[in-house]
Amino acid sequence: GAVAYQHNEVDETASAVNIGGIIGATSTTKGTTISGCKNNATIQYKGRKSAAVEVGVGGIVGRINALTTTDATTVENCINDVNGLIDNQGCTTKDLGVGGIVGMTLRGNIVVNGCKNYGTIQQTGNLAKAYHTKRTAVGNGFGGIVGINRQIYLLTNCENYGQISIANTNVDRVYLYVGGVVGWALSEEKNSGTTYGAFTMKDCANYADLTFGGKAEL
Repeated sequence: GAVAYQHNEVDETASAVNIGGIIGATSTTKGTTISGCKNNATIQYKGRKSAAVEVGVGGIVGRINALTTTDATTVENCINDVNGLIDNQGCTTKDLGVGGIVGMTLRGNIVVNGCKNYGTIQQTGNLAKAYHTKRTAVGNGFGGIVGINRQIYLLTNCENYGQISIANTNVDRVYLYVGGVVGWALSEEKNSGTTYGAFTMKDCANYADLTFGGKAEL
């Protein structure tokens, strides 16, 4: 399937698992192309720290789950515009990915190319103080293009112009990753018995400030 040249002008306030200016989540075994899409609306996530779910919040797509290593799921030439403020006020007891273009990727053959973020990304609420079953703490990724990348094969020609501001004051035993392009890049070579490819990022740039106003409690 393909989603092309959509222009969202409606503000969103949600407390769902996956929130995107254009698509909340995509999951396919046949490959998907999301091309030329533009978000110019505020996206706001309000969640409770008691919610035991992974959360993806993105200017274009909240979460991508490709489910295939052959046909690519591609996000190309998409823009989160200057009015596309991403305001994350919520938290979760599992991983939280917030990105100007894609909040979180899970698995499969994923390509992100030629995308730009101009919208501010801000965390205005406290992050969760909670534990993960496979790690010692929760992971929170904030990125100008991608919040948490578990399985993008290729990230190219992407630019971030939107400021990333973390005002959180509770980071006690919480993993916090903030990047101008990618917040948190993980390597998961195997998932459910399938081996996936390596992550390559090239010709990407960040032109915006990253600020943190929280207090670390060790």
